[in-house]
Amino acid sequence: MRILTIGLLAIFMLTSCGTKSQEQQAEEKKPLVNKEIDDRGNKMLQGEINEDNFATADYEWYNTYYDSYDLQKDTIDSFKDDLQDYDIKIFMGTWCPDSKRETPYFFKIMDYAGYPDDRIHMYAVDRNKKSLNGEEEGYNITHVPTFIFLKDGKEVGRIVESPINSLEEDIRDIINGTPQTPNYSY
Repeated sequence: MRILTIGLLAIFMLTSCGTKSQEQQAEEKKPLVNKEIDDRGNKMLQGEINEDNFATADYEWYNTYYDSYDLQKDTIDSFKDDLQDYDIKIFMGTWCPDSKRETPYFFKIMDYAGYPDDRIHMYAVDRNKKSLNGEEEGYNITHVPTFIFLKDGKEVGRIVESPINSLEEDIRDIINGTPQTPNYSY
């Protein structure tokens, strides 16, 4: 019985400690975020990011814009419950003045709405609108920031570069099923 137990234990250990495929190893080696200086001397992020990436002095613009934005609370209150049915993808450039302005505003709206951070996937792109690992592929990103709203995995609306009316009103229209044609429509 003891030999059988040791044999089963040895088989279990050998099969559970298998080697990773080359694809798995390559995926683990990919950096999540690339930080570099662009040709104009600006610190530029590229890759999947979140608000925590803006917690350094290099991105002090984030807090300045976030703190200065006056929310349209009544408008947010009108859609915040239904917003929970959506996932959001953001493509932005840390080098882009529109992204520097609209992205903090957007997060302030999401914070007020109680929208969970883990439902927002944000990607920093370079000046060619390319992310680090190709996350922009299939989304036709021509201008940043681009805020894409997905319901059940399908895009239902987007805000491109700047809102048509206001971020709050444009989000409300997307949630209500009456999205405006975005700036620089695709």
